[in-house]
Amino acid sequence: MKTGNRLTALIIEDDLEMAGLLRKLLRSRFSMNIEVAHDCATARRLIRDTEFDLITLDYRLPDGAGLDLLDEITDGIEHPPVIMVTGHGDEEIAARSFRSRASGYVVKDESLPEMLGEAVKKAIAQISLKSVERELLEEKLFIEHALNSLPDIFAVVDLDGKFFRWNSRLNEITGYSDAEITSMHMADMFRPEDEDAVNEGMRRMTEEGFGIDRVTLMTRDGRAIPYELNGALLHDYEGNPIGFGGIGRDLSGRGVPVADRLRLQLGLEELVKDSASELRAASDELRDALEETSRAGEALRSGERYYRSILDNSIDVIAILDGSGNMMDISPSVERVLGRAPSEATGRELLEIVHPDDAAALQDHFRLLVKDPGRSATVESRLRHLDGGWHIFELVGRSFMMEDGAVRVVENARDITDRKSAEMELRERERQLRLITDNMQDVIAQVDTAGVFLYVSPSYGTLLGHDPAESVGRSALEYLELIHPDDIDSFVRAFQTIMSDFEPARLRYRFKHSDGYYLWLDSVGVPLYDQDQNLSGAVFSSRDITEAAEAEEALRESEERYRTIFDLSPDFVYLVSPNGSVVDANRALLERTGLSLEEIRRTGYMDFFAGEDPEGLRAAVGRLMSGGEVRGLVVRARSGTGKLYYYEINAIPLMEGDKVRSILSLARDITGRIRTEEELRSLNRELEGFAETVSHDLRTPLTSIKLAGETLARMWQKRDEVEELGSEIERIAEVISLSASQAEALIEDLLQLARAGQQPSEVVRVDISKVVARVLEERSALIAERGTQVEADESLGTVQANPSHMYQLFGNIVDNAVRHNRNPEPRVTVRYLGSDDGSHHYSVEDNGAGIPPGDRENVFLPFFKGEEGATGIGLAIVKKLINLYDGSIEIAGDAASRFNFTITDLPA
Repeated sequence: MKTGNRLTALIIEDDLEMAGLLRKLLRSRFSMNIEVAHDCATARRLIRDTEFDLITLDYRLPDGAGLDLLDEITDGIEHPPVIMVTGHGDEEIAARSFRSRASGYVVKDESLPEMLGEAVKKAIAQISLKSVERELLEEKLFIEHALNSLPDIFAVVDLDGKFFRWNSRLNEITGYSDAEITSMHMADMFRPEDEDAVNEGMRRMTEEGFGIDRVTLMTRDGRAIPYELNGALLHDYEGNPIGFGGIGRDLSGRGVPVADRLRLQLGLEELVKDSASELRAASDELRDALEETSRAGEALRSGERYYRSILDNSIDVIAILDGSGNMMDISPSVERVLGRAPSEATGRELLEIVHPDDAAALQDHFRLLVKDPGRSATVESRLRHLDGGWHIFELVGRSFMMEDGAVRVVENARDITDRKSAEMELRERERQLRLITDNMQDVIAQVDTAGVFLYVSPSYGTLLGHDPAESVGRSALEYLELIHPDDIDSFVRAFQTIMSDFEPARLRYRFKHSDGYYLWLDSVGVPLYDQDQNLSGAVFSSRDITEAAEAEEALRESEERYRTIFDLSPDFVYLVSPNGSVVDANRALLERTGLSLEEIRRTGYMDFFAGEDPEGLRAAVGRLMSGGEVRGLVVRARSGTGKLYYYEINAIPLMEGDKVRSILSLARDITGRIRTEEELRSLNRELEGFAETVSHDLRTPLTSIKLAGETLARMWQKRDEVEELGSEIERIAEVISLSASQAEALIEDLLQLARAGQQPSEVVRVDISKVVARVLEERSALIAERGTQVEADESLGTVQANPSHMYQLFGNIVDNAVRHNRNPEPRVTVRYLGSDDGSHHYSVEDNGAGIPPGDRENVFLPFFKGEEGATGIGLAIVKKLINLYDGSIEIAGDAASRFNFTITDLPA
């Protein structure tokens, strides 16, 4: 709908972002009202309900092809300009678009705004030109109607006195036809003795602008009628004289009274004045439109090479002919279609290869185009192939007036031989189809647009016990009493869908047999159209499905029981199709993934797995697709929040004959079991470390203390014999002190490790940037000694945690990176990788040699000694803390010198 003088455009585009861009471009540059359709069905409805000035059309739409919709839009004489806007640009598509009368063709690339703007300007010029042409035509019809309603004769002659406009009253009075009047001079209408008076009147009108004369009009049959002529000199909108116009009043008594004549004359003068003003305005608008069209024409001529490529790559034969029917240019496809080289066809008359029986029709078709430039016309004709055979072609022609006044005709010839053969075959098939419908078990019925039966197959009596002959001529609605009461509403809705919405419909309903019981029928109804694509009725095909309906009801009850069990299962149960898409899933799986059933059906089962063992997973799928089973398959998969869980999967194929119809899978969450097993293994390894520490590392200083004590006792017993007894006692005391300190440090490490796994009593919001700053400040001497450059993100986020835990966590990781980096220019970076759902992701990386492959599984074990002989509990404490915060840690980087870890907020 137009709002004021604003144009209304329809954007047909399935991509939401592209549709928004097109809307913005059209609104900002051309101030248009915009409607948007994302599919063919919506577009058809909007076009049916709204008069659009401009349409942009995508090449591909979810429910159909854009080119097919283009054919529908441009099928009539009047249609809005259509601009193809597509990301699938090639010359063939462009040629096909222009053959279907597209106004423009724009590719979705960086030039889209500029090219679309030019295409829309050209389309607006066409709209303006058509509007002016329509207004001029309406004005012309109005003036002609007004002139033909005059009781007096009216005529316009040029400056030489030749007729070029007159009303129908002149034909009625004189008896001359339009063709005869066209060839006559004004003086030929009157007695020879009036010739001087007529010439004198024309001279007076030329000099004075107006004149009145009495003359005698001679009719074709020789009657003489006295007339009074009132004439005036006519000018164009620039003031140049162009001819004479006059009204003649019958003075023999058959004319209208003078007062009426004067009233009509004054009315006509006012009409001419008003029309002249409107025509001048229309002329100005037309001139502007023509200038815009001229600019568009310049752009079009600049693309001559592009459109030449369209001609050269056309599938149909495109020929350009002069006004005499000689072929001036022809597309190379003529060689493929008719076996003739383009050079052989160029310069010859088209009639030379036309079947003699079709020559007259083709000549009429061509004359019509030449006579009326700008017109389109279609004709069918047989053209001779080089091998002598005749091919049937549909020729669609359009004529154009060149700048020099010459007429050119463009003919698009499409070989429809196969289609014609198909039509003949179709008629034979129709005869055979009638035989089939008369002898098939399904009930076939045809109704007209009023719902009256035109045909009912004999199976109506066989299947339902009713006489088919009695139904012909009766309305289908008369049979509602035979339809089960519960099915009447759905039957009527489906019937209206076909007859009112022109859409196919399918329904199931119960129909009463002549013996009184009901049968289930499955009916399909489709609308029928005549040759002009007008609805002519509908055809229905009905099949007895009583046994199947009863079986489906039993199956439905069984499925309801199955669905109850399916949804109540705490395990994840799902069906997968052979192509890998999820067909069905129970409630537990939907809740875990956070997806609806419709959303999960649009995904593949592989989308959920972590991808740790793709080959093993594909091997399992291969076994299932070959009919085998899978038992106890352990995999990791993501939840709706991205969190990874372990599942144990058991699956079996559901067969249909020897083919797999679908795969039924049951997945049990074993994350807790896996973690318990991992924790148990970790505890065992820790216990082994404790045992080794207690048995070796702790025993070593104790043994040293014991040996020192024994040595001191022996030495004291022989103190008289020992030289420098004091020095020896001091040395033994130092050994005992050092060993005791070593044992004490080891025991403190054990206590720290034990405390690291305990739940904290204090949980607050901890600023990690401040924690890392404290760690770096306390280790500044070590960092300076090693010459290490430490970089940390300006913001490292905040975590809901115990402050001491965060200090231990980041202190041990940073300390490890600084102490064990042997790069000549050591560097350590601390990065915050963001957060999601309360989980915070970090990385600490150094540029050292990294952790050797053989040690990567052991670095998080207690008392794994480093190269400097430390007790090695730092990373073990880190691991315990990360586990406490439900996180994870991994060794990454090209040199295995980066720790990526995640920690999760604790509840406040």
